[in-house]
Amino acid sequence: MLKKALTGVLLLVLSEAMGIVNASASSSFALRLIADCNASPSERMHLAPSREDLCVSRDVIADGSNLADVSVERDESLDAYDIHIWLDSASAKRMSSATRKMSRIGRIGIVLDDQLISAPFIMSHVSKEMLITVPQKGEELKEIVKAIRSSMKRP
Repeated sequence: MLKKALTGVLLLVLSEAMGIVNASASSSFALRLIADCNASPSERMHLAPSREDLCVSRDVIADGSNLADVSVERDESLDAYDIHIWLDSASAKRMSSATRKMSRIGRIGIVLDDQLISAPFIMSHVSKEMLITVPQKGEELKEIVKAIRSSMKRP
């Protein structure tokens, strides 16, 4: 089963505000670590659903050009949806290195169009494949996936 084959799992809750994503235009997508504000070059970003201000590393682990694929499917067992993200080999190495020792203590920032849309906890070591489980409605989620897909650079 695909879920068991995934090397890492991220759980996240996306805000209701994500319904405003414009998937018809090209979007920018980035995965960046949540950082200690005093320890590394970072920028403070507001995470709307939780009203948190978090420091997000300026170093990008992966962006749209590093995505091999992204898809969404319904997870009946959790009454939720799964976003599957596959990274290219270069970003998979960066992700693996960044998450190796961070399981259950670190967070990753998901930035879409320069807005921090989520900051899930890293639940396990992540490499080439990620599974993000969200309680969003199917249509909202399709718009989010379209926005992420629009950031992908196709050959």
